[in-house]
Amino acid sequence: QIFTKELEVSRTQMAVSTAGRASEWTYQMNKKMKELARDIESQLILSTAQAAGNMATDVGRQLEGLGLGDVTNATAGYLSSNVVSLLTTASATGTRKNLTETVFNNLLENCWTAGGNPDAIHVGGYNKRVVSSFSANATRTASVDFGDTRLQAAVDVYQSDFGIVKILLNRYVSSTNLAAIETAHWKVAELRPVSFSRLANTGDREHGQLVTELTLAAYAPTSSGKVIGLA
Repeated sequence: QIFTKELEVSRTQMAVSTAGRASEWTYQMNKKMKELARDIESQLILSTAQAAGNMATDVGRQLEGLGLGDVTNATAGYLSSNVVSLLTTASATGTRKNLTETVFNNLLENCWTAGGNPDAIHVGGYNKRVVSSFSANATRTASVDFGDTRLQAAVDVYQSDFGIVKILLNRYVSSTNLAAIETAHWKVAELRPVSFSRLANTGDREHGQLVTELTLAAYAPTSSGKVIGLA
């Protein structure tokens, strides 16, 4: 999939002395780089299927991602190999269920049975709080500093029967999904690394474009999985 960002800066902006930054062009370039990285990350997480694109209808190619934005379709995205579905009916309005430790460990067991060893759990904000409230949290251990007044209320590492997993907060994961990933079997594969080129000026402004072409490479997708249909 091709990802692009264009930036335009008027020559007036480039000529004046701006407070807080040396160059308006550099400032806008940095902003566009962050936007591009955000677009790529969201597509890697949310995209549910490949698309070849259609030049006649001006539709670009689309990579297949982890499929963590689809709340109903268990076959969507690379994580369809190991799915724990909590939907009572296969529809967006089907009754969902809360995330529990049993469901959490069922997913890890499914991945382990398929030959995987997940080491990272990707969750949205709501389910990050649910994981932090698991009953096993009562037996956690931490170093004690009597001068430290911070309240430790988060779980960032979970030791299960199927290995230790890190709990990663990801703003692009739907609140109805949770993913277990074995990171060694995934890679962002670049066909064209990020590059910048100047475009033809239109009017009294400078014009440029950032572009990259990449996909998500899944070397062993059955090593990972997801829960769908969470409340």
